[in-house]
Amino acid sequence: MKQKKLILLFLWAIMLCMTLFMLSSCLDLDDEDKTLVNVSLENVPTEAIDIGKFDEQTEVFLRLDYDDNSVTKERITQAFFGEENQHYFEEVGTHELEIKYQGFTIKFAVTFKDPIKYFSVEFLNVSDEVVSEQTVKEGENAVAPTEEEMYVEGWRFLGTYDKSFDEVEEDLIVKGEYVKTWNVSFYNNNNELIKSYIVDDKESSPEPTEEERAVEGYTFLSWDRTFDEITKDRTVYGIYQKVKESTSDEYFTFTYLSETDSYERKAKDVNNMPAEVILPSTHEGKPITSIGDRAFYWCRSLTSIELPSNVTIIGNYAFWSCASLTSIELPSSVTYIGDLAFANCFSFTSREIPSNVTSIGSAAFANCRSLTSVKF
Repeated sequence: MKQKKLILLFLWAIMLCMTLFMLSSCLDLDDEDKTLVNVSLENVPTEAIDIGKFDEQTEVFLRLDYDDNSVTKERITQAFFGEENQHYFEEVGTHELEIKYQGFTIKFAVTFKDPIKYFSVEFLNVSDEVVSEQTVKEGENAVAPTEEEMYVEGWRFLGTYDKSFDEVEEDLIVKGEYVKTWNVSFYNNNNELIKSYIVDDKESSPEPTEEERAVEGYTFLSWDRTFDEITKDRTVYGIYQKVKESTSDEYFTFTYLSETDSYERKAKDVNNMPAEVILPSTHEGKPITSIGDRAFYWCRSLTSIELPSNVTIIGNYAFWSCASLTSIELPSSVTYIGDLAFANCFSFTSREIPSNVTSIGSAAFANCRSLTSVKF
């Protein structure tokens, strides 16, 4: 029984081999009956591709057409062209490539270019902080940061850089160029900020205008320190003098002088006059140029008087017997001092005569018993 089973298994194996042989013969017959009638290419690249990137950047196929209308395709790779043609794939330019297949020859052109390169460009401020980081294509320009981005407190960005970032060919670190700055602040006598300036190192600061530094009731004299060649933050205070109010016009009379288009001034009542008198420089918009004859004649209450800077004439007997008068400064505009103008001014100790005075009347300082010197 066992022997019979072995014989049957042997016969089954023989039949299987014969079946496989017959099937293979049929297949070979079919292949022999198929004829290749055309070979062509699909997806030939029309744009330049990077050197060494043929396989990655293209999908060129070899199309095989047979007489039974069947079609097969085979992908063309760089290795397809053989060792002797590999140099084409490493050379910039347009190259004519050739494929031979079962008696068919196909030629096609491929253009190769250098691979696109990108570079890093970093922009730094004066503190070496990265303001902007960019990836720039080879040969193209990086974009400069804005002034706001480049701002650093205490420094002024000049708008320039330590190197060019046009037509980039390598990784770059670009540093902005700056100058150190300082704050210069100006204050008035009320400790109010007038104006603050940002000044470049070792440069001079501008100063507030006359209008900006004005304080009502005060005259600006000067600043308490210089502001040239600044090398640190600086605070500058204005020096002011309180403006003295002019004595009211009610104490005076005025005479119009047509030849000079100005006014002459006199006391209205010497017995009703303040001890300290400040004469305004104008009346009805015209200058006061003359202290008239006997203007303050025998005004014994008068102790000091300020004359306006446009007075040119001090008339005869103008201050005669002003026995208490100790303070009077003659402005540089005075050219004429009349007869007995200051006679009997017992409290005078010294007097300076302006250089523009061309005429002094007789006995102008007669009986000034305390007068010890007169300067010309």
